[in-house]
Amino acid sequence: MSTPDAPDRHDDSALDEALARAARANRLGWTAVTSVTGFLVVLALALAMLVVLAVLAAGYLMIVSDT
Repeated sequence: MSTPDAPDRHDDSALDEALARAARANRLGWTAVTSVTGFLVVLALALAMLVVLAVLAAGYLMIVSDT
């Protein structure tokens, strides 16, 4: 028997709150990871484009300088 003044042994509200905070932190962490990854992919593509343009420009200059 429990008395009205006794704490509930099965009160999991603190655990539920901790799990909710952990889930929010997990989502925030994955959002940061995907954002940084997306930025790095865009940066790598831009760098690859610059390399291709530099190669094309060098090839054009080699052709133009022969004539």
